[in-house]
Amino acid sequence: MSLPVIPKIWTNPQTTVELMRAAGDNLLNIIPLSSLENGYTCFPNRFRSTHVISDPDHLKFILRDNADDFPKAKSMKIILDPVIDQSIFITHGKKWHGQHKNMISVFNWRNIQAFEEPIRTITDNFVGKNIDKFIDKSDLTFPMQDLTFDIIAQILLGTTSNPHFDKLRELFETYLERVVPTRLIDFFTLSFKYFPNIRNFTERKIIEEFQNVGDAIIDERLAEQPPKTPDFLEHLLTAYDCRNAPSSRKKNEVRDNLITFLVAGHETTAMTISWALYAAGYFKEAQDKIRAEHNEPLAKRVYTEAFLHETMRIYPAAPLLVREAAEKTNIGETNVKAREGIILPIIALHRHRKYWDNPDEFMPERFTNGFKPAPYTYLPFGAGPRVCIGMAMAMMEAKIILPAILNAIKINEPTHQPIATQTLTLRSKNGIKIEAELR
Repeated sequence: MSLPVIPKIWTNPQTTVELMRAAGDNLLNIIPLSSLENGYTCFPNRFRSTHVISDPDHLKFILRDNADDFPKAKSMKIILDPVIDQSIFITHGKKWHGQHKNMISVFNWRNIQAFEEPIRTITDNFVGKNIDKFIDKSDLTFPMQDLTFDIIAQILLGTTSNPHFDKLRELFETYLERVVPTRLIDFFTLSFKYFPNIRNFTERKIIEEFQNVGDAIIDERLAEQPPKTPDFLEHLLTAYDCRNAPSSRKKNEVRDNLITFLVAGHETTAMTISWALYAAGYFKEAQDKIRAEHNEPLAKRVYTEAFLHETMRIYPAAPLLVREAAEKTNIGETNVKAREGIILPIIALHRHRKYWDNPDEFMPERFTNGFKPAPYTYLPFGAGPRVCIGMAMAMMEAKIILPAILNAIKINEPTHQPIATQTLTLRSKNGIKIEAELR
């Protein structure tokens, strides 16, 4: 039986320049094959080495036990700092802890549950009106992004038709295309602590537009009465007490978190569902099982959840995490210098030969019958205090969308072979395409 194409890692570059070029082409190329079998690999450098770690105990040490000692790497900040430097995703230490306290109140389960029915309604309406987009053999990425964008707009702003929000999406796609790809110059700038971020100069207009549009959304909301049914923007404004005691600092943090939730809330879910639909084409029985759960309460969509977990194992939205050591430290028996880079290859961890049976096979059944992966071997949402705060929302959304689409179409075995690549999320260079027909 044919199986879905799994992401390829490591193109075996031989020199530093080849490694830099490989990373510029596809960040998956820098994850060594040894990460599938071992827990540690090092890219040695006279000044500052890079450590690739896929040992669960060491991942726990970095992500949970000593999270404050391993901030986001400079490479990540070069890309995202100009746009969302005041967000919970980027901040660190005391500032992050303060934001996290606010976000816990925003992402409580009662707030999340309130959006289940709006998500169902938007999904059903979208699938009904756009069913042709799922059967015309074009790239699934685009209709899925349209759907998840409508959902995140409703969740964040209480409407699917805010012109400012549409502009934010347009800016995000432009930023993704022009700013996010790794460039050779980045490797040079990463070697010097005070070297300026060249992206700040070349893409200043996009960065300013991001901030201006985000500010306009917040200012317009503060000029209005609070909505009767609070959306996430209103929850954010309440958490930061912006209506009673507004300040530039508070508004900037709300703005950057709003943009963060826009990106994380629609891009990651869109790509997870796209990969799930692609994989479903190889498993007719799985499609039937997911369809059978379409009218079930979310708590009973057990097989759908298993299929999504297997999708996130093989196609994690965040294939690798990047950290750096704040100070000189030891990770196990490895000496790590201050500011040395640390790569956590989630996509390799999820296929590690030591922790998974048949690691390269797509087997949703592995997540049934109460199965739980060993600690720190399955991290689609990260782990520790900085685990994705929107995890429950993302899973609820995905468990609604996947059965709704499969209830409308039948997917045949794909002939298209996607080429997985990492931008901000795991996408495909040549699209994710299915061959489907109406049911």
